[in-house]
Amino acid sequence: MMIQRAISLLLAAAACITTARAKLPSLDNRVWLGYFAAYEGRDYLFGISAEGEIRIQPLATKGSGSSDKSIGTTSMTIQIGVEEDAPNARPSVRTIRVESLESADEPTDKLEKTVIRGKVTGDATFELTIERNRNDITISNRLIDAGSLTKNPIRPVVAFNLPLLYRYDDAEGPSKAQLKLRAKDTLELKWTDGTRKKFSLMEEKDATTADFNGPGISMLEIEAGGLMRDRKLTLAAAEGVSVLRAGNSTPQMLSRGMRFTAMPEPAKPGGKPNDTARMIISLR
Repeated sequence: MMIQRAISLLLAAAACITTARAKLPSLDNRVWLGYFAAYEGRDYLFGISAEGEIRIQPLATKGSGSSDKSIGTTSMTIQIGVEEDAPNARPSVRTIRVESLESADEPTDKLEKTVIRGKVTGDATFELTIERNRNDITISNRLIDAGSLTKNPIRPVVAFNLPLLYRYDDAEGPSKAQLKLRAKDTLELKWTDGTRKKFSLMEEKDATTADFNGPGISMLEIEAGGLMRDRKLTLAAAEGVSVLRAGNSTPQMLSRGMRFTAMPEPAKPGGKPNDTARMIISLR
């Protein structure tokens, strides 16, 4: 009896460990090892890992002399989470609990559509849908249940992180020659009221201000070299569903990193609250 009880306890413990380490299944080919779903296009590589990490890697343009076909740490990342307001403080983002991720779909390196469910810290449940339509990728994060996050307002978010675009040799920043060479690198914003704003990526800006974000951003375009490989990146909020918000860690040159977050569009007076953040990504 004692031996059977000991075996039962061991099996229960093993089950707990397996559950704690659970994550999405992954592809077993060399290029996409550790990824659940992926796509290799003419202009970029895109993948979501078994742990829910999403990356997009611009590929070198034709004739550039580069044949890099790997997705690495210098790629652009997309974070899925639930943002929580806090009294007298900046909103905080509740991140994915890796062990909660599940999907009825099989791993694929020919991504067309996949649906993943999971939880964030605080046990709020979300549903992530990723769809590819030719060269465009749509990422939707829908809040299903608030879990224990009932004290403060919360919302689902899709955050696109633009990393440092250039690795300057000079610790003080780009030289005059580099500034001149990259003067064509631009960011154009379209606000929800139709206003357009255009900036050089070499400009120093505080991307958190109302002067930068306006009433909300509906679309933006970035054309740049460096890690962008001389391509054009377009981010758009799904009309009538979401809005974009820009930010950076400190006022600095825009080429040194920014974050663009899609969140539900505010509900109209008397209307039903929106529970989905949806971002459309195009890289050409």
